[in-house]
Amino acid sequence: MKKKQVRWLHERINTLEKQLLKTLGIVHSIQTRQLRDLSAQKVDQAIRDGKLDEAKRAWAVEYCTNHPEIFAHEFLGEPSTNTQ
Repeated sequence: MKKKQVRWLHERINTLEKQLLKTLGIVHSIQTRQLRDLSAQKVDQAIRDGKLDEAKRAWAVEYCTNHPEIFAHEFLGEPSTNTQ
């Protein structure tokens, strides 16, 4: 391969890597938003069911986002999948 071809390929790879990283960031952002939305739905259900005080909603959404299985077990009555 000629030096120009190698240089072009190297630049193209760098461009594609940057595009990939940008796309991964977008995907992560979308996933985070979806997880938070799902957590908010679960928290709102727990509030409607009288299992959680609305004053604790912000805390509960954060907790559910970070610990969805524990939240589901403690506040929604779902069986625990934790085998410990």
